[in-house]
Amino acid sequence: MHIKRQPNVKGVIEMRRGEDNARIKILAFKKGSVFTYDENDIREEFPPAGYVIAFNLFSKEEYVIGDLLEFSTLPVENRNGLDEIRLDSTSRIKMTGMEVFSIKDDILDNPLAVDQARLKAYITEATDNFYIQNSSFLYGPFKLSGNEVVSAKEPDINRYQASPPVVSIGDKQYLLERPTEVEQRIDCSTNTHLAIWFKKYIKTLQYPMDVQQLPQLLDRLDNGSLDKAKLSRVVKLTDSLLLTRQELELLSENSPSFQQIFSNSLLEIRAELIATEKIPLEEKLSALQAECSQLSSEAVALRQEIERLSIQKNNLSKDVDFVQVNKDRLIADIKIATSVSDVGLPVLSVPIAQKSLVTFELQQFEKKGTPFGDLPAFIKRYEGLLEQEDLGFMESRKALFQLRDKRAVLCTNPLLVRLIALYSNNCKLFIQQVEADWLKFESFYDNGLSEIWQSAHDNPEIIHFLLLEDINMAPIECYARPLLDLIVGLRKTLPGLQTPWPENLWIFGIPIEKGEEPGFGVPLLINSFKHWGAMPVFSHVNSEIEKDDRFLPVQVLLNHSAEFAIPSMNSYFS
Repeated sequence: MHIKRQPNVKGVIEMRRGEDNARIKILAFKKGSVFTYDENDIREEFPPAGYVIAFNLFSKEEYVIGDLLEFSTLPVENRNGLDEIRLDSTSRIKMTGMEVFSIKDDILDNPLAVDQARLKAYITEATDNFYIQNSSFLYGPFKLSGNEVVSAKEPDINRYQASPPVVSIGDKQYLLERPTEVEQRIDCSTNTHLAIWFKKYIKTLQYPMDVQQLPQLLDRLDNGSLDKAKLSRVVKLTDSLLLTRQELELLSENSPSFQQIFSNSLLEIRAELIATEKIPLEEKLSALQAECSQLSSEAVALRQEIERLSIQKNNLSKDVDFVQVNKDRLIADIKIATSVSDVGLPVLSVPIAQKSLVTFELQQFEKKGTPFGDLPAFIKRYEGLLEQEDLGFMESRKALFQLRDKRAVLCTNPLLVRLIALYSNNCKLFIQQVEADWLKFESFYDNGLSEIWQSAHDNPEIIHFLLLEDINMAPIECYARPLLDLIVGLRKTLPGLQTPWPENLWIFGIPIEKGEEPGFGVPLLINSFKHWGAMPVFSHVNSEIEKDDRFLPVQVLLNHSAEFAIPSMNSYFS
């Protein structure tokens, strides 16, 4: 076991463990005075697989899966998980990594200048201080300014002969260290910066300058100078008339001949500018105004249609509410009408009184004695309850390990759930059956759900189990839709109470037992349960195990670091 603190470690957040823990894959660490990226060195320093565990990382900062971090590490005390090394949360944690974009096309305008205007065609999203790999060289650092790719330290960049190792994270590439071996400074000026540079450059000359003299001046400059690279770009821009009007006007202020050319050019093309710029813009404006007028008329018609549909919807809602409120009476009336019509007697209407009946049962198992120190200790104590000859040792443990990550679990044996609650000495168990007429969420909410939900919030140190029997007596997509939405993260709070899912509440769904009568109960749809857990199917549950006085804390269920796969759900849908 390592006993030393290791600084200067770099890795990527690869997965979440529990509610707030993270598992980080090590990409490099400082060995002596340099970083090593060797996988064998990494596995040896961070056994057994080159990962570290970061306890409560997600509770402190807005980190996400895929973030690159630099941090220090320490050995794990009292290890009961996979990794032997942990992130040192007392030391500084910082974001790291510089993105690298590989461009196969030539990005150079001339040997000492990049074609800055073309870069935005390749890069549209990036963080500050990124690099470009082109041919055998690395260029940078760059940044995004608006929609332009510019030098991070304007107006020049570096060309590097060699670079540190590049690591791949998903479909992106990153440097974990800044390159240092500069081969050459390279121009990366925008057209505006180029015009400003040219204005200053002309003022340094000791003789009058005219536009026709630019090629001769270019020939006199040293081939290896940045000035020649910049001036070459100026010549190319003026030859191809790619400078904007503002840039040309800026250049024209440097000599009388430039000023005269600029003024005469504007006069000569005035009519052409009006024909090619102003008139098309006016025509476009007129078309847009006509389109806006048409859209306004359509919007008025749509508002009227919405009002009509809203009235229709309200009328339909009233009809549905009437049927829902009076369904028992209507069913009784139909039965009476049917029986009476069979014997030819007149039909009588017999109203049935509405009654409110509490159908859930609460069983409470209170704390006694000392707490279990961890979940394996609880499982070991009651292993006779869970172990079966047809299940492996670790398979049976998954029954409780999965409660760290799953808030709702399918189960075939309600007695198993009650015994776990009993032996925990720290549980409120609500038992409720699904009724065949549960077609609205209100049916579930008013029959145990709101009570256990509020109790779990009021008593965060007590485990709460809701044992929901016959879950497919009615479609779960009707009576439990808000719960299904909470499980997948679509909703944040429960309608009615407007509070989030309590971390100490678990729901166990018991499907109707398959019997000889085919078609009894609503079929379970696998898409509705793909985010649920599943208890292994136990052929027998031992209910005669002696119970001791220790109790199971909520946090022991939530904070274990066991590695496991969720038990298969196939038997529930076969």
